[in-house]
Amino acid sequence: MKSLSSSSPGSSEDSAQSLLLTARLYDPCSFLGMHAAPNGRLIRVFQPYMSRVWLHTLSGYQPMRSVHQDGIFEWEGEGVMHPYLLRMENTATGVIEERHDPYAFPMQISGHDLYLFNEGRLLQAYHMLGAHRVRNHGVTGTRFAVWAPNAERVSVVGDFNLGFSMKWNMGWMNDTLSYMQHDPVHRRYHHNELTFNQLYAYTENFVLPLSHDEVVHGKKSMLDKMPGDGWQKFANLRLLFTYQMTCPGKKINFMGNELGQGHEWRVGHELDWYLLERDPHRGIQALTRDLNHLYLNTPALHELDFFAEGFSWIDCHDVEQSVISYQRRARDGSFVLVVLNFTPILRTGYRVGIPGSSAYQEVFNSDSIYYDGSNAGNAGKISPTGQPWSGQPDSIIITLPPLAGVILKTADD
Repeated sequence: MKSLSSSSPGSSEDSAQSLLLTARLYDPCSFLGMHAAPNGRLIRVFQPYMSRVWLHTLSGYQPMRSVHQDGIFEWEGEGVMHPYLLRMENTATGVIEERHDPYAFPMQISGHDLYLFNEGRLLQAYHMLGAHRVRNHGVTGTRFAVWAPNAERVSVVGDFNLGFSMKWNMGWMNDTLSYMQHDPVHRRYHHNELTFNQLYAYTENFVLPLSHDEVVHGKKSMLDKMPGDGWQKFANLRLLFTYQMTCPGKKINFMGNELGQGHEWRVGHELDWYLLERDPHRGIQALTRDLNHLYLNTPALHELDFFAEGFSWIDCHDVEQSVISYQRRARDGSFVLVVLNFTPILRTGYRVGIPGSSAYQEVFNSDSIYYDGSNAGNAGKISPTGQPWSGQPDSIIITLPPLAGVILKTADD
């Protein structure tokens, strides 16, 4: 056991702390865990999601001292239980959790096994590598070991740490961009490219990417991918961004997309900020800003992104008109309706099924004049008609703008 003292300015512990927080500390056991100290034992833990941490000692739970705002805590004294137990308060939820610190346990792979492995003579390496359920000092857990000689760092992904737990939905990206590049008159023949994603959307924690890789190497900018004349290209792009932000899954939109750049991403040049002198480009930027705020402030659009309970179709069968409509829901039951028109035809008197019999109001319209659209839409309250539709108990009649999406909420929300 190494002898350490609590961190002081300019000490080696400061350097180790900095390396830890930047994921460059190659021997975290030298910094975290239990170490000999002048007043007994020094316990140091890294719990970035916790606002407070207590250590279980022979005299009960003792508060640990926060030494860095990113989640490093220390305690020094006698009477430490082994393996020591932590009680922690989650910063985001306020929930109190108890669990053992992984760094309370000694090395789990024997020196003999490492010697044989390095010589290439460990014939049953699978017993050492991979994930294995083990019981150590009366505590049951999972031991992970990998061989990655060229890796600078390895992270274990799970509910217990900081690992990246999401996966890019390449199927959604490829299907969506393929669909959007069809001339609107032909989109009805490719309707499944919009609807297929829901068959697997909740099998992983998906991110919906409109990424760097799609605007380089001759693939064209997002704006240039869109079919039609100048006005239709911008309308299609506004519609694409509306679809992305209302579809279940987290979002990635590469820089420059929000300006409606006409050429591909160029690594040696800055973004084309001068485009914001032109109304259509300012409209794309304003739409992106407003969609981000709406997503942030509307739980129905983000709380259940990874769960089927957060989404249901209103109508995915309007193939001939290339229109889809769906409901997004929050944990508390609040919801929004999304209706998307993938053709340049203004559809007045369009009937949409609704749950219940409330009046609705339009809270977002990608065809708004504020985004340099044609400003077709729905002002004021939209009353229910009393006619069931699309398997819903009631319906409303709306104006559906060309190449545009609208988001509706109940008028009493």
